[in-house]
Order: sequence, then structure tokens, then C-alpha cells
Amino acid sequence: MKKLAKQREKDAKKAAKQASQAPAPTEEEAKADQEKLAKLAEEESVAAEEAERVARGEVTWKEFKIDYSQDFFSKPAFLTVSGQLGGENYACAMGDVYTFGPTFRAENSNTSRHLAEFWMIEPELAFIDFDELKDCAESYLKYCIKFAL
Repeated sequence: MKKLAKQREKDAKKAAKQASQAPAPTEEEAKADQEKLAKLAEEESVAAEEAERVARGEVTWKEFKIDYSQDFFSKPAFLTVSGQLGGENYACAMGDVYTFGPTFRAENSNTSRHLAEFWMIEPELAFIDFDELKDCAESYLKYCIKFAL
């Protein structure tokens, strides 16, 4: 735990130093960021308004027309990355955690030679360096090979 605490302190100092050295955004960059935030806020407001209408029973979700031909699977799909996000939070608190669950490809690969969904074990290792990551991967492969034999 001492190693983890030292690494967190080192990372915090590094982040603070980088933030203090970052150049201030130009007026154009600041304006562009404000426009992006305003657009996102408007989209979020519209979505919240639609959800409220559904909650009040004024409309059902089925009444909203969606063009699925533009989507990845060309049909309704219910995907989430909630397991990975949870794993990242746990890793920050505990150091090392592993998630095992379905993974989805981001690119359009609806062919017989590509998987759109597969199951994967994913380590979430917080505050480690590259050598520690290599050691973890090596240990895991050794374990899998011994288990299979």
C-alpha cells in the first residue's frame, strides 16, 4: 500500500505541474468549447424532456422513430461499458481488479471473419508502470497455459 500511496502522490504532483504549465486557451478555442458545451446541454435537455414525456405516459418509446439502418448492427442493440467503468473505479480504490464479460468491436465488422461480440478478461491495474504491466501479462499467460495442460 505504501508503494501505491507514493505513486498516487507522484502522479498528483506531475498532474499539478502539467496543469500549471499548460498554455491558456485562445479566445477562439474558448468560444468553440463554449459552443460545444451549449450544443451538448441542448441535446441533453431534449433527451430529458423526451424521457419526462414517456414517464408521464404522454408517449411511449416506441413512438420515437429511429433509423436503425444507420447503426452498427442495423437493428436495435443494447450495449454498455458499465462493467469496464466500474472496474476502473475499483482499480483506483484497490489497485488491481479484473473484469470478465462481453466486449463489442467498434468498427463495422459484420462479416463471417470478424466477431462483433466476444468475451474477454480485462485487467484494470491502476498506478503501474510498463514493466509491471508486462509482468502481469506474462504471469496470466503462464497461469492459463498451466491450467490448460
